[in-house]
Order: sequence, then C-alpha cells, then structure tokens
Amino acid sequence: MPPWDRAKLALTLATAGPWLYWQGRQVRQRVPQLPECFQPHGMLEGNGPSLRLVFMGDSIMAGIGHQDPQGILPAQLVSALAEKTGRTVEWHNLASNGASSAELLQQAPPRLPEADLYVVSAGVNDALQLRTPQAYVDNLRRLCERGSGAPWLLAGLPNLREFPCFPYPLSGFLAWRVSQLEEAALGMPAPWRVHRLRTSHTLDTFSSDGFHPGVIGCRSWAGRLLPEAMELLKVKQKRMMLPVIE
Repeated sequence: MPPWDRAKLALTLATAGPWLYWQGRQVRQRVPQLPECFQPHGMLEGNGPSLRLVFMGDSIMAGIGHQDPQGILPAQLVSALAEKTGRTVEWHNLASNGASSAELLQQAPPRLPEADLYVVSAGVNDALQLRTPQAYVDNLRRLCERGSGAPWLLAGLPNLREFPCFPYPLSGFLAWRVSQLEEAALGMPAPWRVHRLRTSHTLDTFSSDGFHPGVIGCRSWAGRLLPEAMELLKVKQKRMMLPVIE
C-alpha cells in the first residue's frame, strides 16, 4: 500500500473508527443471514468438446439470497455460455459463503479440478477485514498456482457505496477499500484477467437483504462477464442457421 494510502487509512480509523465500527455492528445485526443456494457441479449438454469451468469465491458464487440455483451468477454465466456457443458446459462450484482471498486459499485443495477457465469472486470480505492490497493479490496468485494452467477471470468488485444495507460514511469507506484492492488486482499478470464491474446498482438488482445480488443483478453481471469468458476460452458464437425459403 502506498504511504499516502496507509496514512489515509490510519487517519480515518483514528478519527472515524469508532463510528464506522458501530455502523458495521448495526449492519451485521440488521442484515438477515440467508442460506446458500447452489449446485456443486453439473453439466449442460451441447455440441463439441466440453467447456470446463471452475467457480470459486464468496457468497456471490454461493448464491446467498436466492431461492433457485439457476438464478445465481455461476448458473447464469454457464447458461449464457452454453446458449451463445452451443457447446457442452461442465462446471464445479467451490464457493464458500463469507470467504476472503485468504480463506479461499486455506480451503482450496492442493490441486484444483481441471478446467478451461477459473472464475473467482473475492474482495468484498477482504475489504471488510481491512486486508492490504498486497496481501490480497498475493493470495490470488498463490491460489492460481493450484490450477491446471488455464486462464483465471476475477469476476469484478462491486461499488459498495451503492449497496442499500450500508449507511454513510461506512459505505464510502468500504467503497474506497474495495477500489484499492481492484487497482492492485489489475496489475496481476497472466493468466489473470480482471473484469471491471462498471455498473450502477439499483434496488431491483439486489436480493432482500440489500447486500447480495438478486436474479436481475446476476443476469446483468453474467452478461458483462460473457464476452471476456468467451475470449479467454477462445470460443465464438455459434452459427445461426437461417430457414430455407422455397
């Protein structure tokens, strides 16, 4: 972390720390604890060799706030990928609710399942735990070493300033912390690709807790990830067969 950012963090915690801590406790007490909703593995039938995806991450990948596992982010991306390419898509979902980059590294097996693309959601919990950007990217790099040599896509970090569950000034402080992590991640070399989630969140994109993305939010997010996923997988849109007019 640059000296100026370290000084800014220290000053913020020294002056506003008790207020931010109180707001954080209020959020934790107010936001309901929702169950996970996802399938650990599956396959959508199509043509040609299978595209193999492994999802890792936090509550976003674990489907917190959903009733139907088909509405969560990994399922929406798998469905869009299968529809767009016509290919068979197989997936494993190794998500864990509340996981930070450090906890993903702890929980991951020494050798991850073989994949053509690894998709990771991590960073929000790192921001909540005040993890430094350097420690964050170090954890992601070490996690990457357990893969099969395929590309890795960081799904993007949301703007916590727009989350309904966070009051000001806590929302602004956490948004700043997330932006620091994102900037550090953008400097990671291949096989990493970092998606910049530049979108405005509205109330209908959230689940009932005002923190996790709902079906609409996940559909929008998956649509933004799809072009980068297809590029990293080196696949193209399937040909559309036009009807023959006689």
